[in-house]
Amino acid sequence: MQEALEDLESDICGECDVCEVKAEVRDTDGSLELFIEAFAEDFLCLPSIESFEEVVSTILKKAGIQEWANQ
Repeated sequence: MQEALEDLESDICGECDVCEVKAEVRDTDGSLELFIEAFAEDFLCLPSIESFEEVVSTILKKAGIQEWANQ
C-alpha cells in the first residue's frame, strides 16, 4: 500500500517541485472511508484519475475488500 502511494507521489513530484500525497482511513458513523489527498504547486502536475484509481484498487485488494465486493 505504501509503495503505491509513494509511486503516485513520485509521479507528481516528477512534474512539480512542491508535492505531497496523504492517505488515511476514517471511521465515520460505523463506515470506513478512504481518503487520498494529493497536493501539487500546479494542478497540471497531478496525474490522471486512472492513477488514483490504481492506488485505490491496490489498497482495496490488500485489505481484501475488492475481492468481497466483486462477489
